[in-house]
Amino acid sequence: MNNRFISEIEPYLVADEEIVQKFVLYALKDYPSMPIEWQNRLLEEALTNEKSRTSILLYAPRKEANGETVRLLLALLKVVKPERAHLVAGALTKLKPELLVEWNKELAGCVPHLVLEEAHFLIEASDDELFEAFDTGIAQLEMEQSYNYALFNRVIRRMEQLVKRGVYGKARIENVLNRRSKNLYFNYEEIVAVRAIGLLKLEEYIPFLSELLVRDEDVLLEETAEALVQFQTDEVVEAVTPYMLNQESVIFAIAVLSGTKLESAEKALFENYYNVPPYLKDWVLEALAHQLSDKTFPLIDTYIEDGGISAEIDMDLVSYSLYTIKGKKHPEMTDWKTSYENKRNRRMKSISGFAPVKNEVKIGRNDPCPCGSGKKYKKCCG
Repeated sequence: MNNRFISEIEPYLVADEEIVQKFVLYALKDYPSMPIEWQNRLLEEALTNEKSRTSILLYAPRKEANGETVRLLLALLKVVKPERAHLVAGALTKLKPELLVEWNKELAGCVPHLVLEEAHFLIEASDDELFEAFDTGIAQLEMEQSYNYALFNRVIRRMEQLVKRGVYGKARIENVLNRRSKNLYFNYEEIVAVRAIGLLKLEEYIPFLSELLVRDEDVLLEETAEALVQFQTDEVVEAVTPYMLNQESVIFAIAVLSGTKLESAEKALFENYYNVPPYLKDWVLEALAHQLSDKTFPLIDTYIEDGGISAEIDMDLVSYSLYTIKGKKHPEMTDWKTSYENKRNRRMKSISGFAPVKNEVKIGRNDPCPCGSGKKYKKCCG
């Protein structure tokens, strides 16, 4: 755990300025070690402060939960605007099965019956029954014509429960990966094994995971990046850094280093800033900023001097928030905040009057997020 990162970002966990609040949530989104207490503080803020409610519901990471988390989410469901209710409901459906079962009575009507039914099955099924359901889910995924997000996550939950019981482990992963042909795309059983490597933190697989960053398989790449971030070790940084120099893997390599809150990751990002293509320098800047790195400041000035324009990264948000959190001043801070607010207001105006997105409407993982953030759906509400 990076104590500097934790100590510097905690005072801004609940920020007065919306622009800084959003930056903090982005910086924490992929970080696996965020304390449950922080999440509950954010939910408490969302409950009591309508101004920050939307940002917290959209971007707050939800890695772990406890009974207080459930209580706060249920309270939020009563006060949130109808067009944002699906965000709270979605968070409730992602709770661990133990919590879903414990709060079954309170959650009835808020969470789909099938989700609660699945939670009871995960807790009450025998090992053999759970493995059979896991294998059935894998087979169903392979028969789907396209990526089925709900089914995939159901299979992941079954794997996680098997891991928790100690019946899905290193031997199973070795068996699955040793059977695969290196010339073929990864099937779903193999992709789930990648997730399990990160869950179990099997360090001997770090080189293997790093090599996967060059593959052109969207779901596999996201699972690989998430698995690598789970380790939070210098070994991951050493293995992943060379992939910043490969055009096929640079984006996911940056994502892994951004989520790995270590001095070595900060150093790797800084040293390779001038080695990445010009159109990706803003990605490196955001990753460095999400480390709360002082090394970002001179690079921001260089980026501005070079006339950098970002299509996906809001550099006004990144720059203003980093300077604010680090207690530094810049002559363009007022302009950054004004520019950010103007862009935000234009987005809100463009989506105002539209009906909320229904759950049955299928959104592509690479499509713009319907919340209006400007990010891809898979990197935002997805």
